[in-house]
Amino acid sequence: MGFQTDVVIADINDAQAIADSDSPASERSGFTFNGFDRVQLCTLLSLLKSGDSESHFDRYLDSIEIVRSSIDEWPVVSVVKPVEAADLALAASLEDQQFDRLAVSWSETEEFNGWADSDVRILLRELTDLADSAALQKKCLMIWQSP
Repeated sequence: MGFQTDVVIADINDAQAIADSDSPASERSGFTFNGFDRVQLCTLLSLLKSGDSESHFDRYLDSIEIVRSSIDEWPVVSVVKPVEAADLALAASLEDQQFDRLAVSWSETEEFNGWADSDVRILLRELTDLADSAALQKKCLMIWQSP
């Protein structure tokens, strides 16, 4: 979990400003959850789409634009467009048992080796709740990372 990671709601044209920020979660609606990245996100999106962490993984990975700081190589921002944010938002309204099964399935993927199941569940709740807010606003989620 070596990267600092902020996940925020933003308009698509705000991606460069977020990449140039030092701490977007302190400036916008969002949260900090170190170590989370777009690969883990694409695994989750694939699980939501098909129940399989790999079947739609490449499609989701290709759909996420990467924006770098205009000053340096880091931070990096992954832009999750409104349609994918809406896909994530669906998980926010799952019944508790369904949500728990999704959290377990996601935590069992290789992307979460070394993570506590409880951390994955907390991340899933924060992420899907934020995605729900983004979907209501028809905005993007931005995943900001810096070493």
